Amino acid sequence: MLIDLVLPYPPTVNTYWRRRGSTYFISEEGKRYRRAVALIVRQQRLKLSLSGRLAIKVIAEPPDKR
Repeated sequence: MLIDLVLPYPPTVNTYWRRRGSTYFISEEGKRYRRAVALIVRQQRLKLSLSGRLAIKVIAEPPDKR
């Protein structure tokens, strides 16, 4: 079985996490990213039952700000 997921490029660590005092939390941008990824995965309606090996291939194309 082959599953293709095209996910948005994640925000940087500095914009994903925020800090208030000694507490770290996920920023609004980070929450938007998580919701977007969760929606994409839910739309696939996958019925996964993994009982063997799993191979993952990641092709990352960073956004170009030019």
